[in-house]
Amino acid sequence: MDYKQAFIAEYKRISPQGAHDYNKRRASGFATWGKVAKELGVVKWLDLLAVCELQNPPRKSKARTRKELTVISHIEL
Repeated sequence: MDYKQAFIAEYKRISPQGAHDYNKRRASGFATWGKVAKELGVVKWLDLLAVCELQNPPRKSKARTRKELTVISHIEL
């Protein structure tokens, strides 16, 4: 089995937000990212993406309200 090509195709199909998202949304029968990484001789998600010449999409951050930001700034003091 060509793990690299299978991973690339599945990654492009689902456009995951990260390693956990990939494992959660991959099609039945596809290897986890950890299995693919092991087969390709890497350990980390970002290293796997580099070997496969893929880019990790930016994380979607939740917009914070003014009240949440005020609470956060008081906690940090």
